[in-house]
Amino acid sequence: LGEDGKYSIGADETVAIAEMNGKGYLTLAAALKAIDGEGTIKLLQDTTEHFEVSADQKITIDLNGKTLTDSNSGFVVLGELTIKDLVGGGKISNKAAIVVDGDSAKFTLNSGAIECTEDYGIYCMNSGTAIINGGSIDSLYAPLTGNNTKGNMNFEIHGGTLTAAQGPAIYMPGQGALTITDGVLNGGISLRMGQVN
Repeated sequence: LGEDGKYSIGADETVAIAEMNGKGYLTLAAALKAIDGEGTIKLLQDTTEHFEVSADQKITIDLNGKTLTDSNSGFVVLGELTIKDLVGGGKISNKAAIVVDGDSAKFTLNSGAIECTEDYGIYCMNSGTAIINGGSIDSLYAPLTGNNTKGNMNFEIHGGTLTAAQGPAIYMPGQGALTITDGVLNGGISLRMGQVN
């Protein structure tokens, strides 16, 4: 990856989408595939694609002021995914929710924005966990949700802003834990069961 942000392939030069450890990748999916275990990826360009974080991965994505748009039906997190935006103005733009699936699955938002125009924001199932430390989630329905037919859900809110266009900011219809220490909820909470701190 050169200083101009281009990745050379033979005689051709193509703009890299993502960078990891000084190496450029033509897609975010390619960067994710190159990670064995744990790694941090920085976006270099706006990109539209679909990806899955596998159960054995711990991934951090720095949006770097760019826009990541899902090309399918919502990103899937089976391992751990942390989103940050060190520059400002970065966002994830989805139609469908980000799915956090499994008791070892964890999604953390430290900074940056998530916009979900046609669905929930983060959907936790089978004891998945969503942690919001900062940033914002704006979605049509609840930014944090689950379904009691899909297993437990766990939510932690330590900052940031959750905004629902319709309904509550947090919808917790199943068992699990809800912890709130800070942050702004535009839409309130709908809680049917579970433990609240």
